[in-house]
Amino acid sequence: EESSLGGNTADLSMELGTGLMLPSISTGGGGSDEAMRQEILRLHQLLSDALQKVASQSAEQIQDKDLFLKVSTDLSKVQSEFEAVRRERDDLTKKLEEKDKNIEKCVSQIDTLTAKLERQRADQALMEADLQQSEADVDKLLIKIEDLERYGEGSGSVTD
Repeated sequence: EESSLGGNTADLSMELGTGLMLPSISTGGGGSDEAMRQEILRLHQLLSDALQKVASQSAEQIQDKDLFLKVSTDLSKVQSEFEAVRRERDDLTKKLEEKDKNIEKCVSQIDTLTAKLERQRADQALMEADLQQSEADVDKLLIKIEDLERYGEGSGSVTD
């Protein structure tokens, strides 16, 4: 059938990805121009609503992508900060381990020197005791010698 618009009668019904279903209309025959205009306006409104929904979904997708990029950027930044802090911690741990080794070395040296000092003090105490004994022996010998010399002066001869 030929329409007043110069084309064949067509089924203009189609499903948009938005869930809107356009009704079938016939463009031919005895319909009034006013009814046709009303139908065209209604179809324009449906098209406008569908386009608005698509635009809204596109905007949401853009927002989702922006959020994803922001989160990805934040994640990269936090990972970089984490790696820097971890490297710093590892460096500090190594330095602390070195300091612990130095402390252990110093403690070992202190223990060794303390033991040597105690041995030297003990040796010194023995030497002082030996010296006092030797001085006492010398004093006794001097006294004996004096006694013998006095005895010898009194008797005229000294014998062993």
